[in-house]
Amino acid sequence: MRWRTNKTSQQSTSALPSALVFVRWASVGRVVVAGVTLAAAIIARAGVPGETILILVAATIGSIVISGYAALYLPQRGHRPSRKYLYAQAVFDLGLVTALVHVTGGLDSQFPALYVLVIAMSAVLMPLSSSLVITSLAVLLYVGDVVFWHPAEL
Repeated sequence: MRWRTNKTSQQSTSALPSALVFVRWASVGRVVVAGVTLAAAIIARAGVPGETILILVAATIGSIVISGYAALYLPQRGHRPSRKYLYAQAVFDLGLVTALVHVTGGLDSQFPALYVLVIAMSAVLMPLSSSLVITSLAVLLYVGDVVFWHPAEL
């Protein structure tokens, strides 16, 4: 019996998708998370302060701009986003997650788990030293939010 192999399985040398695919999925996820959170705040508008709505509007607009850049500019550059773009994306994503954690209650928030996704994305796309920098920044942002902006909850 002769085994036949699929050509596409022979061409793929890695089980992971390309960096461009990761960036596209991160872009979609970023816009969805920011948009859904903003929509939920607008729907539950009665108990939501204006500062919260402003933070979520800024996060949503920033998400659309960063994702638009990824959709329009990165395919023209080829298959690998630059390290500067990956740093900017990770820092923006950390800011977005910190804003979501802040407006949803700090220590009582449901969103700190999103830090893990940002850290995992940086671990896959960037070198080890860069991933450690992003991880350290994530820890500092979360602890800073919980300790300085929500100190009464501790």
